[in-house]
Amino acid sequence: MRIAISGGNYCGQYLPIPEPHEGLLVPCGPTLAEMFAAVDQTPDWADALVFVLVESLPMPSDLEDCPCPVVGIVIDWEAWSDSLFAHAPALDYILSTQAGVEVLGEFFPGKLKAFVGDHNFSGMQRPNPCPPFAERPHDVTFIGNFFPTERFQGRNRGLNMLYRLADRFDVRIMAKLSHEDYLAAVTDSKMLFNHAATRIQHGVNARNFETAVCGALLMGETYNPAIRQFLEDDELLLYDENTLADSIQWALDHPDEAQRRIDKAHPKLTGPLMPRLLAVLEEIVAAGRRAAREMCTTC
Repeated sequence: MRIAISGGNYCGQYLPIPEPHEGLLVPCGPTLAEMFAAVDQTPDWADALVFVLVESLPMPSDLEDCPCPVVGIVIDWEAWSDSLFAHAPALDYILSTQAGVEVLGEFFPGKLKAFVGDHNFSGMQRPNPCPPFAERPHDVTFIGNFFPTERFQGRNRGLNMLYRLADRFDVRIMAKLSHEDYLAAVTDSKMLFNHAATRIQHGVNARNFETAVCGALLMGETYNPAIRQFLEDDELLLYDENTLADSIQWALDHPDEAQRRIDKAHPKLTGPLMPRLLAVLEEIVAAGRRAAREMCTTC
């Protein structure tokens, strides 16, 4: 299978493509011919054309004439929804998080597929040595944005839940860290609290992968549909408003089991993303472009 990727090799996730497949990084351009000419090829070379971060890219004017299936990988579909809707008629498939599939599926029936598009966004490198769970000095750490409050309502409610436990556990709520300070904070924390900003943002994001790289135990909401599809119950620490304190206490009381969960999740969250994409693309290429476009009745 020959795969043309446009929009950038996002955090090194997509290239190189393993044999026997072939991959080519194609720059965005006004037309398909100009895009492929920049790498000394024609549009007929590709079996699939993939746009990474399609919601933020300029599309060629003749994209609907592409001879192969066109796939858009969507990361921040909520923030870029206007652009995504403009691009959608030329896309055969849109790969998003499970949350994106649930919300966008009614607008683009048949086009949405669940796909984990975020990887190790910050380029974290595993510390050496990586301290085990039991030897880390801090219990629970949150790192991220929580202002303005109207944008992060759900996250702030979650942080309020966590803050109320500060007298019982070693809790840190941190923001605006440098890369080095962020790496240190995740590495010296037993658990990382990764609460979604809104209900529709539930999914697997970059913080999940960074946590695994740094060897901390990932905490996830029991009502988060995407994370439950990507990780098994024994690969993270699940919680909700009623069980947060008990979940944290359980992990502290069972450090060996907590470490086992960290170790089990690590290969899945730190392995290359390309095999997951290849499996999806093989199905898409097998279906062909005409079959894919007929699945959308409203575009």
